[in-house]
Amino acid sequence: MPAVSSKKRIAGMDGLRAIAIIGIVIYHMLPDVLSGGFLGVSMFFALSGFLITLSESKSYERNHRINFGRFFYKRIRRIYPAMLMTLFVTVILLAIFIPESLKNIRGEAASIIFGYNNIWQIHMNGSYFSNVSSHSAFIHMWSLAVELQFYLVFPFIFWLIKKIEKETDIDLGFPIMLALAVASIIAGIAAFKPGTDPTPVYYGTFTRIGTLFLGSALAFLYEKNRLPRFNNIVALPVLAGLIAAMVILYITTNGTDAVTYRVILPVFSIICAFVIVLISGNDTAGRILDVAPLQIIGRMSYETYLVMYPVIFIVSLKIRLGSQYKDAVLEVALIVACTVLLHIFSKYLTPIGLARTIQEKSFKKNTGYLVTAALSAVAVIIIFISPALVKKDDSAELQAQLEANAKKSATQAEQPAKPAKPAKKPSPSKPDKPAAAKKASGNAAKKKKPAKKPADNSKKIKRMANKSVTMFGDSVMLGSYDVLRKKFPNAVIDASVSRQARDAASEIIKQKQAGKLGNIVIIELGTNGAFSSDTFEKIMGAIGADRQVYWILPYGKQLQWQDTVISELKKYITKHNNITLIDWPSLASKHPEWFYSDGTHLKTDGQKGFADLILDSVGQ
Repeated sequence: MPAVSSKKRIAGMDGLRAIAIIGIVIYHMLPDVLSGGFLGVSMFFALSGFLITLSESKSYERNHRINFGRFFYKRIRRIYPAMLMTLFVTVILLAIFIPESLKNIRGEAASIIFGYNNIWQIHMNGSYFSNVSSHSAFIHMWSLAVELQFYLVFPFIFWLIKKIEKETDIDLGFPIMLALAVASIIAGIAAFKPGTDPTPVYYGTFTRIGTLFLGSALAFLYEKNRLPRFNNIVALPVLAGLIAAMVILYITTNGTDAVTYRVILPVFSIICAFVIVLISGNDTAGRILDVAPLQIIGRMSYETYLVMYPVIFIVSLKIRLGSQYKDAVLEVALIVACTVLLHIFSKYLTPIGLARTIQEKSFKKNTGYLVTAALSAVAVIIIFISPALVKKDDSAELQAQLEANAKKSATQAEQPAKPAKPAKKPSPSKPDKPAAAKKASGNAAKKKKPAKKPADNSKKIKRMANKSVTMFGDSVMLGSYDVLRKKFPNAVIDASVSRQARDAASEIIKQKQAGKLGNIVIIELGTNGAFSSDTFEKIMGAIGADRQVYWILPYGKQLQWQDTVISELKKYITKHNNITLIDWPSLASKHPEWFYSDGTHLKTDGQKGFADLILDSVGQ
């Protein structure tokens, strides 16, 4: 991600970095607006592979040897000052404002510094596509780890290529790097398993390093002047088409879909390669991409990438302006400010920056050392002390529960549809309340309280056994699977980890086609992110107006978008008479003891309270 310098800058590289970082930032701020913005990481990878290979090729031409020590020193000099400053300052801020997020900071900080954060996150069951399962301000550091791992092996591969080329007089750089790229892409396609969290594939070294190798392969062609040249008549329309394709994929790609890993990620990497080839072969195309705003953003894209997620994490947890769009405006302002400050620090205030730019008194030279040392000392103390101040981690227990329930849910999904048991003695004097009688505003749900008398619950459970009920939810519902099955004996429960609202419509259609969609549909979605009115309408359209819908409002102690989801849902439902909101937050907020340490997932007592509230709301 950090820029690699060369004597001759290729126009357009900064513009491509800008397009990449804009997509990534918007994805993290507004995932429902730009659900595929995470693809921008692939552009960073392709550019890094291309530029690092180009830089080393030019160095080899001058010196006719590879200086491994110099190579690693240059990488450390470019990457670590800004990265360490971001880590240290963020840790200090988290210790002040969100200390509970530092429970794993020792291992996390070590993984960031030593370049294996992607592996660490996989081991810790962190999900890139669900902030609920990974309460960390550093989830974005996985990509920097992949780059560092690439830099670790690259000089040795480069040395081997040059050694063989010297002995055989055969150009092997392009075919070897291309073969490694293809092998990585195939590994990614093969490793993806539908129905599971794709994060291990998305984070994996062997499944993602291929785009870096692809960029490297192009550089070997470029240094031999074997990349084609294009005139403006060809280059400009093709460039417009490729950029349009990237934007379309930014908007339409879903990070949890099978097609993303089997088709879109490889295709996007190829698009990145084509864009690099195009601007390398046409200066006009490159200059168009390097218009002033994009060039400025691109040149500071590394600093922006480092600071953007800590800013989003802290703002969304501690400030919350009531709307994800208002939050986004504040986040952009803070990201810009932090980017500029970090850029100034990296260029002028690090020891390396001072030695390079200031040739004056020793006190000024030592300023960088003093600033860095002071912040480092404070951060190191916090890193080692803060985990002891945070209550014991219970994530392993939660993970085991979710995995066990996921197997049960999958087994139930494979079973054929079962009709509801007919009621033995219908009571005409006490008919069910019609769905339309429940106010769509959700006020009715708020007035209801969980049943306190076991006798009442027993009657409701018997009544629900005669109903056709289907539930759709995420890991909150999945964790409560066993309790919900007891309360709703005949229900089909379709819940999975990291499920987004945008995934629901297709799943609902599948259940409908399989004859499993009940007359009562209970939805628990919104925990993993806000969603648009279009997404909501697709869900309601898939269900149909002839079914009664109950939507459980999301709750989480650290749920960044809770208020946004709730306020938006209250607007969305006004067009529908067959939906009732279940006010889970009002009850949940009174019982912090019901929750695991993440403040969102439920322990046994919480699962009972959750299920009783649903039963009380639906079983009237």
